[in-house]
Amino acid sequence: MFIIYIFLLFVFIILWGLFKPLKVSEIWTAPGSILSVDPIINAKEICESAQTLPTNLYMTYVKRTLINSWWERIVLGYDGYTRTSITRLYASESDSDFTERDLTILGKELIPYMKHNIVKAALVHENIDLPEEISKPVVVFHPEKFKTGQDLKVGDEVLFIDDIEVDSPEDINFYLESFNIGDTVDVIVHRQHITLEIPVTIKELDRHGKATLGVYLKNQFVFEGLSVDNIIHLDNNYSGESGGFMLALGLIQQLDPNVDLARGRKVAGTGGITRGGDIQPISNLDLKLLTAKNEKVDVFIYPKYQEQEVAKAKANYNLGDLELVGVRNLREAIAYLNQ
Repeated sequence: MFIIYIFLLFVFIILWGLFKPLKVSEIWTAPGSILSVDPIINAKEICESAQTLPTNLYMTYVKRTLINSWWERIVLGYDGYTRTSITRLYASESDSDFTERDLTILGKELIPYMKHNIVKAALVHENIDLPEEISKPVVVFHPEKFKTGQDLKVGDEVLFIDDIEVDSPEDINFYLESFNIGDTVDVIVHRQHITLEIPVTIKELDRHGKATLGVYLKNQFVFEGLSVDNIIHLDNNYSGESGGFMLALGLIQQLDPNVDLARGRKVAGTGGITRGGDIQPISNLDLKLLTAKNEKVDVFIYPKYQEQEVAKAKANYNLGDLELVGVRNLREAIAYLNQ
């Protein structure tokens, strides 16, 4: 009987260890699928002559899930998921770190800017000129990792730094070039109809070693008489900017009835987009390549700056006959697809 009790205790300890809540929640990622750009874009809002034929252009996405126990780790590992980040649950605010939750919030905050960039890039390529209005720079997001600027909030319009008027993020970067860690600047912001003066002590340097306010800043652009929400339709589950480049390609395809970028091929890709049509690097590129291969994609477009990641993915996965195309911008992608 004693041996049975010992055995049951041993089983209980194992089960308790497998199923007890972790002190951290973890984000695990695995290959997802591809999504046609056609239901998401509507170029007729820009031009009545825009075509509505299928483009055969696709975005790739990965699957993510939140786990809380060792047992879930085992199951997800068996299903092909890999751990990508940890979200702290019990850390104090002062001890907090940059988390997957922050990344998701950042991705959702950037969607309005991504939509505008998609439309603007397509208009630039098609030489369509639509008047725009521009706001002051807006504090788009404040990740907890950055102790600098911790009192700045999402949506704050930065009007002045000290007595220097701000019209663009570049103005801020230029002014802060002479500052070092430990220096303090007074940031004047407009927040919900109130003007505030917020002292910010420089604690962060950017990748070039220059002082930064520690927040993401963007200019907010608005087309006169045209809503980007009527052109780009994304559901509430979407976050991030990685679909921007392929959506811009889809808009260009629709705007020009004489263009056929896919020409019978299944073309997928990933990457952010700038207003000028440049492709931006993204995360989880290796899994998105594997996704494209699993979905029998013919051509996969990716940011040329991430060729080392592509080389690693080719070494780790059998990507088969997947045609990999690294590009710097829309012009290069379209030139390749038109060959």
